[in-house]
Amino acid sequence: MIAEIIKQLFSGVDNRDWENVISVFDDNVLLDYSSMNGVKPSLLGPKEIIGSWSSFLPGFDRTNHQLSDFSISKVNDLTTVTFTGKADHFIGNSVWTVEGDYVLEINKNNKVSSMTFNFNKQSGDIELPRKASEIMQNRIR
Repeated sequence: MIAEIIKQLFSGVDNRDWENVISVFDDNVLLDYSSMNGVKPSLLGPKEIIGSWSSFLPGFDRTNHQLSDFSISKVNDLTTVTFTGKADHFIGNSVWTVEGDYVLEINKNNKVSSMTFNFNKQSGDIELPRKASEIMQNRIR
């Protein structure tokens, strides 16, 4: 079940299947990407998370998440899953790669209640996030 939740989350992101992604999140999720973007962790609803992701990620032609080195522990009703993630973001022939470690907490209802990304490194064209943002801004206009 845990593997399905994680697969649904990341394949949903890569396929821009936002409804599928929303379905794995609890009503409130502690989202923490502070090690990468400096934004303080926030308790957000699934639609808020998807609103942010869907206003940025479609600026890339495609993304590909690769996950490995899973470790799962369970204490009472809370399952903690740690794993390594590598995400390639493409625009044309250019790629921006982000690597780090994830910590997800999954509650007794099999919903993600906390998601932390611990940034390790980036490589490739580090200007692609700016370009993806510009692409999305131009779509809005």
